[in-house]
Amino acid sequence: YTLTSGDDAIARDPKSWSLEASLDGTNWTTIDVRTNEEFPNRIQTRRFNVQKPGNYKFYRLNITENVGNSLFQCSEWRMIEFL
Repeated sequence: YTLTSGDDAIARDPKSWSLEASLDGTNWTTIDVRTNEEFPNRIQTRRFNVQKPGNYKFYRLNITENVGNSLFQCSEWRMIEFL
């Protein structure tokens, strides 16, 4: 999956998060956890490999910490399917 930073305030960038997945939209499994990540450039796309891949129908991104602002921003979150 990829995350792209916003175009203005670094303090709003995601720093720590978990990626969760579900087959039914009710029961969730954590498939990736990141801490202390950085986006040093604006509109920077970074790619992350899922730590526990699988076939799921639903995904959610749980941002647990940003760089330091009370607001959060992310230009894009993209899930990439590999066949």
